[in-house]
Formats: sequence, structure tokens, C-alpha cells
Amino acid sequence: MKNRFAAVLLLISIILASLPAIAATESVIANFNPNAGVSGAYPGAAMIFGPDGSLYSTASGGGCGGALHCGTLFQLTPSQGSFTFTPVYYFCDDQAPPQGQPCLAGAWPQAGVITDDAVDSSHSFYTTTLYGGTYDYGIVTKITPPAQGQTAWTGAVIYEFTGGVDGGFPLAALIADKSGALYGTTTVGGINNAGVVFKVTPPGSGQTQWTETTIWSFAGGASDGSYPVGGLIADKNGALYGTTYSGGYWASGTVFQLVPPGQGQSAWTENLLWEFLGTTIEGSDGAFPSATLLMDASGNLFGTTSAGGQLLNDGTVFELSPPTEQNPYWAETILWNFSGKTGALPYGGLIMDKNGKLYGTTYSGGLANDKQFGGVAFRLNPPTKKKTTWSETVLYKFKGGNDGAAPYDSLVSDAQGNLYGTTAYGGGTACQSSYGLGCGTAFELTGTGFKP
Repeated sequence: MKNRFAAVLLLISIILASLPAIAATESVIANFNPNAGVSGAYPGAAMIFGPDGSLYSTASGGGCGGALHCGTLFQLTPSQGSFTFTPVYYFCDDQAPPQGQPCLAGAWPQAGVITDDAVDSSHSFYTTTLYGGTYDYGIVTKITPPAQGQTAWTGAVIYEFTGGVDGGFPLAALIADKSGALYGTTTVGGINNAGVVFKVTPPGSGQTQWTETTIWSFAGGASDGSYPVGGLIADKNGALYGTTYSGGYWASGTVFQLVPPGQGQSAWTENLLWEFLGTTIEGSDGAFPSATLLMDASGNLFGTTSAGGQLLNDGTVFELSPPTEQNPYWAETILWNFSGKTGALPYGGLIMDKNGKLYGTTYSGGLANDKQFGGVAFRLNPPTKKKTTWSETVLYKFKGGNDGAAPYDSLVSDAQGNLYGTTAYGGGTACQSSYGLGCGTAFELTGTGFKP
């Protein structure tokens, strides 16, 4: 009898061990439905917490009379365990705005938003649109919440890209410096039409116009990167770091540093920190990075590549370590290779908790060894005394139904360690796509283990 009981326990333990662990719980906090263009569609950007505790971001579609290519800025206000969705401003390109609402002449705001008191004290939100403006190469916008006692948001176009030396088609979120200047990237334009890094400076005393400066034009080809898709980060000395989607010696993308001008100088200096090998015979360290980097307290850079890797060409998570006395060059380490079921195509960036664990999303993968599924949210666990390599925990696998599909950008954490993000598809019955029905969702993940 004891032997039979032990055998049953062993069988149960084997079955339980074979079942996928439920690492996190997902809740959809908003379903996007264009509803004649009003609420927005296809949210592809990360969300941020505003000064009022609400979540804010952009939806790249919706926002103008039935068309799906205009976009909205939306707010998710927490209240007693749920969220209230409000589209607070519209982008309408050359279309009529919905219900007579004010709108800006931009289209497809793929980038997320920032708000920074260094720029102004009115808690305005700044973002870009991929298209629109006079030249249809995108715009930089300022959208300001209502003043006390008022209800209407106000918007302004602070720069219009021409597609020339100043760049065109900005995709990534902006950053701000201590003086209130904004920095970003454009995917095309510049001297070589390979994209630029730009700076937009607020008006000086007695002025009204913002000023754009192209601080770097990418050369493309083997000598430099080309087509920066991700955003920028800055270190304490004001140097900027980013990635280019292609270019470099192997044409698989680069990681770059831009050093600001020294005293008495005017030109920024570029350093190529890494050129990805892609899928060359020398090995695959990743290819085509499209996300904003993450820097830790020691100056190490972390990021994702949307392709490459030594398994199924499904992308990687990498670390770049700064030079040391022993090694005068930046050194790359591949922390994780994605493989379909563990995720595929990580387009978004990473966030790190206080224990050094990395969290992110992949656009596809999760339900099978195939790219054509709904994507995952994942955690990468650093090495321990017993395990010398990084390991992955799949926190959630998107099914492409009401739970959403195709998360495109980074996650954000609240003070309790809950994570929030968006999916570009899924969540409803509109917007038919290869990823299922729905115009996208905003979601919450609980029980992820994130330590703020």
C-alpha cells in the first residue's frame, strides 16, 4: 500500500512539474475601440504615471472621424480597484476632429509621452507623431492639462519636421535635460537620410518659438548606424546613448554614445559602442535593436534586439559593460536568447527592479514555437550562487483574444510592484488583424515579483 501511495504521489508531482507555472495575473484595464475615431486604437507605446497618479500614453490610431490613422492621448484614472479611460486630446492630421474637439495636425503618435518639471511647471505632456504637420514628416507636440477651475486640455505644435537635415518620422519617446530642452531621434532624414538625433530648445526670454538643432546625422553603411527606432537615455554627464536599427559593419544595428561639446566647442562626438553581428558566420549576438536602452548604477547598458540570437532568430536581451583597465572596449554579453515559446521579437525596452531582475515584453511568441502568436511578458533572473547563468520566467502569455495581443513597448511599475503595459491588438471585436480581433488593450500584471 505504501509503495502504491508513493507511486501516486510521484505521478502527481511529475504532472504538476510539467504544468506551466502561473507566474502573474493579467487584468485588462482598457479596451480600445475607435468608435468613429473617438477613443483611439492600436496603442503601441509604454505608459507613464502622471503627477496626478493616472496612467498616460498614446494610441496611434483613432482620434478623427472614423479614420484609424490619427491617434489620441489617453488617461487611465485609478478608482477603487478599476480604471476610468478618457481620451484627453486628439490628433486629426487633415481630418475633421471628433465631435468638434480640438486637435493637433499630427498623425500616428507611436511614441509615448513624457512630463517633466524641468521643461515647465504646468505638467504638460510632450510627444511626437510619426506623420503629419506641414511637410507630413511628423511633429513635436506639447499638450497641457486644464488649469485649476478649467476643464479643457490645450495643445500646441512646437516643431514640424521637414524630412531634410532636421530629420523625419520620429518613432520614440523624448527625454528632457535640466534646462528643459527635449531630445529625440528620427528614423529618416539628416545629411545621409539615415536618421538623426535632435534637440528642441524652449523659447528664451521674450521669445515664442522653440528651436530645433540636429546634433547628429547618421552616416549609415559600415561606418555608422542608420535608422534609429528607439529613444535616448542620458548619463550624469549629459552624454546620450541609443541604438540604430541597422547600419554598422554587419548591417545589423549599433549601440552609440553621443558626447556633448566641450568648453568652447559646438559639435557633439559619436562613439560606436557596439556593432551587432546579426546572423553572420562569426556568430549571432543579436540584430536590429529597436528599443530604448536601460542603464544601471554601474553604467552597464541593457537592451533588446528584435532578431538574431543563437536559437531561432527570435531576438535577444543583451548587456554592454563599459571599458575597464583590463579591457579598453565595451564588452557585450547575451543574457537571453528567445525561442518562440519563451517569446519572440522583443521590440520594447526593459525595466529593472531593486534586485537586478529585468522585465519586458515580446511582440510575438508564447503559445507555440512560432512567431505568429500573441507575445509574452517576461522576467529575467540574474545569476545566483547555485545558477551561474540568467534564467527566464514567462510571466504571462497573451492569447490574442480579450486579453490582448502584441505588446510593443516597455512596462511600467507602480509603488506596489504591479506592472502596466499596452498591446497593439486584441481586446475586442473590431480591427481584424493577423493577431486576432481587437484594437488593443491596456493591461495590469499582478504577482510578477517586481520589487520597486
